[in-house]
Amino acid sequence: MFHCLWTNLCDICQNNTDDAKQWIHSYTLISKYYPSERVLQRLVFVHMKVKIEFMNLVYLILLNEKTPQPIQLIQQLLNDTSLIQDDIDGRHVQIEGSSCLQLLSSIIQTIDQHFQANNGNNGTLMMDIQQWIIATLKSSKGSSNQEIISILKFLNQTTCHLLLPMKQFLFDELINILIENSRQNRINTQRQFNDFWDRISLLSVIMDCILDENLENYQIPYHPFVIKDVNQNHIIIDLFFFHLRRLITGEKIRVDLINKILLATLPRINNIQQISLAEKVFKQLKEYFILQTTALLLCQPDLGNENQQRINDILRTVIDQYLIIQMPVVELSNYVQHFLSIIITKQSWNYLIDLLKSERLQRLNSRWADTLHDLFVIEHNTQRNKYLYYS
Repeated sequence: MFHCLWTNLCDICQNNTDDAKQWIHSYTLISKYYPSERVLQRLVFVHMKVKIEFMNLVYLILLNEKTPQPIQLIQQLLNDTSLIQDDIDGRHVQIEGSSCLQLLSSIIQTIDQHFQANNGNNGTLMMDIQQWIIATLKSSKGSSNQEIISILKFLNQTTCHLLLPMKQFLFDELINILIENSRQNRINTQRQFNDFWDRISLLSVIMDCILDENLENYQIPYHPFVIKDVNQNHIIIDLFFFHLRRLITGEKIRVDLINKILLATLPRINNIQQISLAEKVFKQLKEYFILQTTALLLCQPDLGNENQQRINDILRTVIDQYLIIQMPVVELSNYVQHFLSIIITKQSWNYLIDLLKSERLQRLNSRWADTLHDLFVIEHNTQRNKYLYYS
């Protein structure tokens, strides 16, 4: 049945037939009888597996009403991917996983060019494609890590013109599939993913996806002032940072978590040439999330349930190592600004001022706390008086 579907699709494209309604109806019916993964893994059916996956994409293209000249686009995809031939090039054949996704870069490029040539907007189709990618990976029990990494590498290419939300969605889903694969296959029984920071071990995967970029001066995009070009093409390290930062919003911050980050060391990096870059990225991620988690901890109302001595030890370490204030105060460091902004955003300006005068911070480092308190009281009064003046 699927072979007949494929033959009919090729005939439609070769004959430039605009009416594909019959093919859509046939696909809708036949796709309900999708062959099992066990059947498709047989060598004799590997080529058909690729074609079935591609026909799923074709189905989405035909259903999308905003796709200009859909038959022409499908014909171009068949040509550019060489799938129009009965025998697929051996390099595309892969017993495990979806070999059709190995053609993703070519598929996206062809779609981009087609929409540009026809002055169309490919936004809705790209949303369909990202769902197709995830569904294809999840439906294949044998999706290999190398296959997922190949898609991650595609997301890191400058030629990947997907919008950031689409990139991020794909990245998040791919990382989740990687984690699920490691659990099912028990690749590393010692690797656990109990909290967001455990995913730092995936930095080795991220480094494997980076090729020849000059990132000596790389800085994680933790604040808008770090991003020099708002239209920049976010690389995969950015996506990894955004992924971790999103996860922390749902975390219950505990002393054990902060202590884990403080004691963390660089995970094993497979690519020796990327160790230097990995060290720089890891250092930035570690310092950012130390400040983030510590600030969030101070915003929680149930600190009395935690070990008070451990809280004090962590605060003392964080203040002494990352929140140093140079006297006289001309400008606060980025770390101090970031730390304080989290507390203000999570709670309020008054909460921060009261916190700086709290018994805990006064006992730990009164000079540091008083310096900030006096600075912000003056700033707060200045802003308030300015608004009163204009009123």
